[in-house]
Amino acid sequence: MERTISRSSSRLSHLKSIMKLHDNHSAETTSMETTMVASPGLSYLMEVYVGTPPVKQMMYVDMGSSVSWIQCLPCEDCFHQALPIFNPYASASSQMLLDYEHECMLLEDNRDLTKSNGVCNYALTFGGNSYTHGVLFKETYTLGPSSITHVALGCGHNNFGIVEEQCTGIIGLGDSPLSFIGQTDDFLHGRFTYCLVSDQFGSNPDARTSKISFGHSPEGTISTSLWKMQYKPNYYIILKSIIIGDTVIQMRGGQTAKFMLDTGSTLSYFPSYAYHKLVFALRQKIGKRALNVRNELCYEINTSIPIITLQFEDGAELDLSKKNTFIIYDENKVCLAIKRDNALSILGNRAQIDFSIGIDIHRRMVSFDPTDCSTHVMP
Repeated sequence: MERTISRSSSRLSHLKSIMKLHDNHSAETTSMETTMVASPGLSYLMEVYVGTPPVKQMMYVDMGSSVSWIQCLPCEDCFHQALPIFNPYASASSQMLLDYEHECMLLEDNRDLTKSNGVCNYALTFGGNSYTHGVLFKETYTLGPSSITHVALGCGHNNFGIVEEQCTGIIGLGDSPLSFIGQTDDFLHGRFTYCLVSDQFGSNPDARTSKISFGHSPEGTISTSLWKMQYKPNYYIILKSIIIGDTVIQMRGGQTAKFMLDTGSTLSYFPSYAYHKLVFALRQKIGKRALNVRNELCYEINTSIPIITLQFEDGAELDLSKKNTFIIYDENKVCLAIKRDNALSILGNRAQIDFSIGIDIHRRMVSFDPTDCSTHVMP
């Protein structure tokens, strides 16, 4: 795509004129809903159809990403994916962005200034050594029966780091102007609700699909404040203490800790001080010898695990059961799905399964409603 565009400015102008789709964002579009699928790698993929005609994409749900992207032809270096790689030239609604356009400016440090072919080149890194390089373009997104035009996303020609063949890219749901949430704010109002199906426990452990909806005002039995870190797209909740039975574990010095909600991380991460006290309390409450597994807290699979309650700064409490705090590693054992990390505290996707979780950016609120997410299968 980049090579073709760079041949001449007249060629570029011609492409833009034939690929531009009139902006028909619908004022009455107030909600959208689509399917999420639990992948074998303990991550979640969102079903999105891109282009005209719509082409199916399965994109990692990333609440900490500011930009969405998919793999595109021509591929200079792409990871293997099961679905056909998207061809922007086969879509009547593809519109490549120029390097001076507003959406390109929103990339900021993620612009790839090493190329000077007139289009908006980007270079994104994610998850350490993983990356995607390509061109920013606008396309039509179709979620369920509804479509939204002129949504900017990356068209990745050089991509590395994703190993699951079901995945075709990443859908950025972070709180930022260029994310899917930011671009649709005028009519979806910064609101979305998701339900992560359990792939190990629950009423239907074979269930793989659940739903994510946008635009509805989220409602839940448990609500707490969302905290925003300046210049960061992530969503944070503020934890005051951890309760196990009659044991109350305060954060160090009686302070609070900011936990990032992360659908892309399987495990949760607690500050070392709280983590060690949590492990000690669990051993005491479980009352049986742990299995001999190095650097892990593991028990036989049928072991009764106590409820771990997270108490937030505003007094709201969230009860986490065995399926939220332990992972089945083989037929015989479960291990604690919480690690220690003093740099970043995270509430990972294991801790979020079987809750209907609603995010309302404008009200700065997040709600949790205990739910059997396996019953939320899309028709």
